[in-house]
This record gives sequence, structure tokens and C-alpha cells, in this order.
Amino acid sequence: MVLFAPSIALWIGAQSWRRKRLKRAAGDLPTKLRRLLGPDPDYLPPEGGAASPEMADYAKLHRKTGRVANVVGLLACLWLLFVAYLALRGHTLP
Repeated sequence: MVLFAPSIALWIGAQSWRRKRLKRAAGDLPTKLRRLLGPDPDYLPPEGGAASPEMADYAKLHRKTGRVANVVGLLACLWLLFVAYLALRGHTLP
């Protein structure tokens, strides 16, 4: 069970980090632009493209944080596969 903890911590940490970054960036937008965003916690940018430079920067940040969260999620999955490999090989798990 202890070997599953790093995977869970990575996934939860990546999601939390992304939500904090997006919430902070959404809070920095003017009220008019903030109303165009999707609901909390995703804060999706509008579909039609960027209405202003601030929204373009926000959309770029939204994509970037999504990629980072996906990479960390992939690392968590790889760790789970490694743990499964160890279990199938007969290594004792703590």
C-alpha cells in the first residue's frame, strides 16, 4: 500500500497545483473577462478564441497547466505500472 502513495500524491498534487494557478490567474482578469470563463474549478476559457490579450494569455496558461498536469499524471501511471510489475514478479511489497 505504501508504494501506491507516491502515485496518488503526484496526481493530487498536480491537480491542486493546476487549480491554484488557474484560480489565481482567473482572479487577476477583469470582471468582464472573468464572467466569460467556465465554472470553478476548471475555469475553461471561451471557445471562440481570445477576445483580448489578457484572455489570450489566460488561454495559453490554461493549456500549459493542462499539459504539465497530464505529464505528472503520466508519471503517476508509470509508477503504478512499475509497482504492478514488481508485484507480478513476486517481489514483496511493504
